[in-house]
Amino acid sequence: MSSNKFKYFLFTSSVLLLLTAGFWNWIFGSSALASWRQMLIVFLYAYSIKLLKTRGDLLIYMLMIIAQLVGIFFSALNGVSLYDSIYNIFFYAAWYPFFLFARAGFAERLFSRNTQFICVYLAICAAGLYIDFNTDIFNALTVRDYDNEFLEQIGAAKRAAFIFTTSTFVMLILGGVISVLLTYRANAKTLILSGAVGAVAVLCSGSLSANIIFMLVVAGGLLRVARRSPRALLVFLAVIFTVSLFVSTESVTVQRQLDRITSNEGREESNAARIGLWQYAVDLISTFSIPEHLLGKGLGTTNNRLSGGSLYKHGESSFFQAYIELGLLGVFLRFAPFLLWLRYWRATPVTLKFYGVGFFIAVLVAPTYGYATNQMILGTILGMCAKYARTNENSTKRYRQRDAWRASPHSTI
Repeated sequence: MSSNKFKYFLFTSSVLLLLTAGFWNWIFGSSALASWRQMLIVFLYAYSIKLLKTRGDLLIYMLMIIAQLVGIFFSALNGVSLYDSIYNIFFYAAWYPFFLFARAGFAERLFSRNTQFICVYLAICAAGLYIDFNTDIFNALTVRDYDNEFLEQIGAAKRAAFIFTTSTFVMLILGGVISVLLTYRANAKTLILSGAVGAVAVLCSGSLSANIIFMLVVAGGLLRVARRSPRALLVFLAVIFTVSLFVSTESVTVQRQLDRITSNEGREESNAARIGLWQYAVDLISTFSIPEHLLGKGLGTTNNRLSGGSLYKHGESSFFQAYIELGLLGVFLRFAPFLLWLRYWRATPVTLKFYGVGFFIAVLVAPTYGYATNQMILGTILGMCAKYARTNENSTKRYRQRDAWRASPHSTI
């Protein structure tokens, strides 16, 4: 197997594993492979050295490694075990190897040639979420395995997660997949499929942030498709209207979920809890010493299931979570990919721009950044944008060289 074929195989298999992470978490359970995601990221970090092209690449790579080692070292000084520190550090920088693979063109090769398989994956996910919403078949795959009988007793609707571990991640992951699909195949069929899958994901997951991502992803898709097929907009709107009629049934469970997502009472209840956790984070951070402002309380102290529970609440925000755990270093690590994205923003396709905004909002108002699958999607899309930017830059240079040659007195054209 040639080097490029192996890189493509490694990237593809890693993406597929992480897109079905809930299933593999259940398979490996409490075995020696329970930390399979961390093992995978370590291997990808080591192998991605081969993808470094310039001194700038090497510098960024070394900075990422050094920042993670500093985080581990100072977490150990704060009493966090070495195992817990290593386990949690990849919740900060797992995106970078996928960025390098995608920038090298492997993401474009994977997604542009396999749009049909992406459609099948989305359809399977929508079906799985719907089944999980109405039954207890997939409870073992999720973090919160409340059964429907208990939820019925307390008058609540289930927040389905299927293979996504927790309901908060559902639309963040599927929104990324949908955005990539609409980037490479923007037509009426893919837009309708994307809209239907997104609507199912929002309803079944019951996540308020999913609404924001869904609307942004659909808006990006509409703009992309409108440039190629204006008639597709009318078809899409007709399908959405039909789906809305179907959803507006007399099903008590569906109505409860809709009330949670759309009603003022549901939003106020959820936002009150979120604002309370934000205030907790602000109050805690205000007591930090200067070293704690720089390097925090230690890795995993807001997400420490290995030691029987977190020491501090996560603040209901990936950035508050980072500040509590690693101080300004953690905030820098979590802002880094978004700052890098600004460099490629002009070359980013409209579908990915809208998703990028949705991703940032989602991790700002919920502790969703650290999940390996979410970081994989972020790094992959960012790498795709970097490749777009490089391609456009090379094309511009070629056009300028051609025009300069034509304008020169030596030209015979």
